[in-house]
Amino acid sequence: MHYKDYTVEDFIQDEYFQQWVSSPNEALNQYWDSFLRHYPQQAARVAEARQFLEAMNFKRPVSDAYIENMRFDMNRRIDELEQNTTSASITPAATTPRRRRILYCAAAASILLAAAVFGYRTWMPAGISLATSHAWNEQRSLKGEKVQITLGDGTTVWLNGESTLRYANDFAHQDLREVYLEGEAFFDVAENKHKPFIVHTSDIAIRVLGTAFNVKSYLNDKSVETTLVRGKVSIANQNTPSREPVTLLPNQQATFSKKSQALTLAKAVNTEKYTAWREGWIVFDDLPFSDIKATLERWYNVSIDVQSEHFGSCTFSGKFQNKSLEEILAIFQNTASITYRLEGNRVLITGGSCEE
Repeated sequence: MHYKDYTVEDFIQDEYFQQWVSSPNEALNQYWDSFLRHYPQQAARVAEARQFLEAMNFKRPVSDAYIENMRFDMNRRIDELEQNTTSASITPAATTPRRRRILYCAAAASILLAAAVFGYRTWMPAGISLATSHAWNEQRSLKGEKVQITLGDGTTVWLNGESTLRYANDFAHQDLREVYLEGEAFFDVAENKHKPFIVHTSDIAIRVLGTAFNVKSYLNDKSVETTLVRGKVSIANQNTPSREPVTLLPNQQATFSKKSQALTLAKAVNTEKYTAWREGWIVFDDLPFSDIKATLERWYNVSIDVQSEHFGSCTFSGKFQNKSLEEILAIFQNTASITYRLEGNRVLITGGSCEE
């Protein structure tokens, strides 16, 4: 299982996570900071698991060999963040008496930790202040689905397909109202001058008081788009906090390039084009078909295979409301000379011309 899918209990039992909590070093900090930048939706679980281990004053005995192995493995994991590995396997026949004693210690530590995890959801020692066991909410939308959420402070959020929003149960009562987004969402934020509202994505943090704006931040996209409808927002680069934030005014859009780490400001945009998805509209303006393809896949829960690389770079403009996938494909068939075939949740597109 990858860390992005871990529960709080999984983090508590993971030896690399334990080592980071008990004996942090530069390599460990680099790895976990990188992980949280890539998967901000896991920040709440990481914080809760870390708080639990710290409350236990968690320490575990480790050998020099273990530390050396961990250092080697951690360097590899930093370079391959997406790869989830387990501890190196140990062959019993090659185990020395000293190593065996270490394994016994490690096994005993694992047993004690398992007992602690078992009690994690049901019991806490007196005097330890820890967040409630279900301290965080997670709202998800599937491909082809849209979800409307009302938060505890009165803020309304619309999630577009294949998106996730995480927030604390009591976030409205905290000094900062913080949420974590992966995917696309429109926020109509309830005004509270004393409690800023912050949207975290994998790359940027958007800070507001009371406003309405759209954020598009899918992991596989090359950029993150923030479009302001009303109010005022400040956008900061989460990977380079020292850079000056960019301020958006109504009808402006900021685009963050994941490759260059640069924020670009567009001072006059048609916000309806970027927010109409809430009303069932698909809008694209001079977009390459490769981008349109990604939108159609999310809206209709399909996989689209375009045989012609040339057609993927063809640009189109269009506006559809509550159309079926076949209706949209038929329009492309008539205007761009494509041939398509539907096979369950897969669409095969051949041919195609850039000339209308």
